[in-house]
Amino acid sequence: MARKKTPPAPPAPPPKLTFNPYARALADAVRTAHGEGSADTLDRSEDLGEPRCWMDWGNVAFRRVITKDFPLGRIVEFTGDENVGKSTAADELLASVQRCQGGLGVLADVERARERAYMFDLGIQPTGLIWVRARTAEAIFDEVETICRMAAHYSNKGWVDALARAGVKVGKVNTEVYEVFDPRDNSPRRKATFKMALVQWDPQCRAALVTYQRANGLSPTGVRDGPTAAKLRPVVIHPPQDPDVDQATWEKEALYHWANEIPDPRCQPADSPIVMVWDSLGMTATEAELKGAARDSHPATAARVIGQNVRRLVQFMDDAAVALVCTNQEYEVLEMGGPPRKGRGPKKTTYGGKKWKHAKSIQLHLRRGRDIYRNSSAKDNGEPPIGHEVYAKGVKNRFGARGREAMYGLIYNRGAVDAYTIFMDLRTRGIIRTAGAWSTFVDPTVLPSCGLEHKNWQKGWVGFEELMDDNPDLATLVRKLYLEGY
Repeated sequence: MARKKTPPAPPAPPPKLTFNPYARALADAVRTAHGEGSADTLDRSEDLGEPRCWMDWGNVAFRRVITKDFPLGRIVEFTGDENVGKSTAADELLASVQRCQGGLGVLADVERARERAYMFDLGIQPTGLIWVRARTAEAIFDEVETICRMAAHYSNKGWVDALARAGVKVGKVNTEVYEVFDPRDNSPRRKATFKMALVQWDPQCRAALVTYQRANGLSPTGVRDGPTAAKLRPVVIHPPQDPDVDQATWEKEALYHWANEIPDPRCQPADSPIVMVWDSLGMTATEAELKGAARDSHPATAARVIGQNVRRLVQFMDDAAVALVCTNQEYEVLEMGGPPRKGRGPKKTTYGGKKWKHAKSIQLHLRRGRDIYRNSSAKDNGEPPIGHEVYAKGVKNRFGARGREAMYGLIYNRGAVDAYTIFMDLRTRGIIRTAGAWSTFVDPTVLPSCGLEHKNWQKGWVGFEELMDDNPDLATLVRKLYLEGY
C-alpha cells in the first residue's frame, strides 16, 4: 500500500509593508547612480516637494483664503486697483518675516512711493530690511539672484560646518565661482565686478546628511527638513567687520552662545527665511525702455525680460528659501474674436506675460469695499474714514482651492487689523450678537472657556480687539473659529 504524502506546510503570510518596495528600489537606484537627494519616495519625508518652510501671513484673511501659511521659496503676487492696499499687504509680509528667527526683508521700490513712518507703523524693523535701488527689470533679477546665491552659500556652509561638529565626515566640499559683470561693459575682455567661490550643497553633502539622519533616528532622505535642523542646529556665524578682531575667537564665542541658547546677533539659523518685495512689476521699465526716447516703441519687452529670467530665478529661490512678493497692476485689452456675446469686449489682465503667470504660486486679487468710520455717527458728523474694507480673492493657489474670498479691515496707519476681520465675520455668522453699542457672544460658554466671565462689551470691534489683547486664549479661540468658518 502506497504511503500517503504529507502536504507541505503553507508559507508564512505576506508581510504587511507600509511602503512600496518597487518604488523604493527604483528611487534607490536613481540615488545610487546620480547621488543622494536626486530621487526619493514622498512617504520618506513630509518635506519632499514642499516649500522649504512656511511663515505667518500677518493677515488672518489671507490665511483663510489660501488655507496655508505663507510659502518661502515661491512667488506670490498681489493684484488689484490703485489705492486698495497692495503695497501695505506686501509690507506686512516684510514685517512678518522679520518676526521669524533670523528672517530678513528686501525691498525693491520701483514706484518710489514708500513712507518710512508708515513702514515702521506696520512693524518693519529698519535694521533687518535691505533696500534695493534697482531701476530696471534686468537689474532687479540680477540683484535677486545675488541675494539668493549668497543666502544659499551661507546656509550651505552652516550645514556643512554643523555636520563636521557632529562628527560626520563630509570630505572636500565643492564650490562654484560666481561672477557679476557690469551690464554696460560688453567688451570680450571685461572683468568681473564681483567674484566669490560659493559653497555648493552637492550629492556628497547630502550623503553625509543621510549618515547623520540614520545615526540619530531621523528619516534618511538627505533633505534639510525641520526635524533634522532641530536636531543638528546648523548656524551661520557672520564675520566681524573690524579686521583687527581675531576670527577664531569671534567664532568660538559665537558657537558657545549658540550651543547654550544664549542670544547672540552674530549667530543666525541656517536657511533663515528672506522675503523680497518688488513694488511694482507693472511700473518697472526695462533697459531698452530707459535707453530709448519717449516716442520709441518697445512691444512685449518687459514680458521677454521676465520670461527669460523667471525660469532661472525659481530654482535659486527654492534653494535659498527666498520668497518673491510682487505687486502688479491691471489693464484692459479688447478681445474682438469669438462668437457674439462670448469672448468679445474688454478684459482685464496683468503685466508680465504668460511665463510670469505660470511661475507664480499664489495670486491674490484685492478689491476695495466700503469705508470704515470711527463709530456709527462719525460719517454723519462729516468725519473722514479711518480705513476701508478689502476683499481678497485667491485667483491662483497651488496649495489649495482657488476662488475663495475673504474680507478684512485695512485701518490707516496700522494696516490689516485681524480684530476687525474676525469680529465682522463672527457677527455675520451669528456667533457674536450686537445691539446698539453693546456686543456679546451668543454662546455663553465662549468667554468662560478662556477664563473670562460671560459679559457684554462696548465699542464693537475696538472693544473686541482689547479683549483679544488682554486674553491670548480668547485670541487663539476666535482665530480658530474664523478659519473654520469658510
